[in-house]
Amino acid sequence: MGFLDKLKSGLAKTRKSLVERVETVLLNRKIDETVLDEIEEILISSDVGAEAAGQIIVMLKDKVRAGIIKDVANVKTALQEEMSTMLGNPQPLEISAKPHVILMIGVNGVGKTTTIGKLSSRFRSEGRSVLLAAGDTFRAAAVEQLEIWAQRTGAIHHQAPERVRPCRGRLRCGGSRQEQGQRRRNNRHCRQTSHKKPTHG
Repeated sequence: MGFLDKLKSGLAKTRKSLVERVETVLLNRKIDETVLDEIEEILISSDVGAEAAGQIIVMLKDKVRAGIIKDVANVKTALQEEMSTMLGNPQPLEISAKPHVILMIGVNGVGKTTTIGKLSSRFRSEGRSVLLAAGDTFRAAAVEQLEIWAQRTGAIHHQAPERVRPCRGRLRCGGSRQEQGQRRRNNRHCRQTSHKKPTHG
């Protein structure tokens, strides 16, 4: 089994989940605005992306108004055709510039870390040097999982120490979400206090 075949197999669960959820929404339902809105929510939560999901729904609504989409089968066919058109023909992953940076983004649970591990394994098998680094993430054990993939594939794992890891906004902090939230509240209080004019009795 080639690399792309393995990648497709690994993503089969996500693809199956998307199809099953759409089919559940369409089950014994009339194709109306409410159904299309629910499909849009499924697309966004499946990491299709808000912009792409919006374009797909606009296309579906246009076809419903034009009478092209009349039943569930038409909806599924239109979805498949539109998503295939948006993706275009498969493009080979060519790496020429050095360093070559690949940024992985997406909602939790769609296979980002697993895909990173597979890409790392492929590049290492080609004799390339690979550096894995976690970005802005609050998901539990995300950094640790990336470190495991680095060990498995022989890649280098880089991560800032916990206490200097950048958080969202301008704060730099470590600790739990509760501790980070308290720091933010303290900072806001300090800024508000510093702007108050002194009163004289």
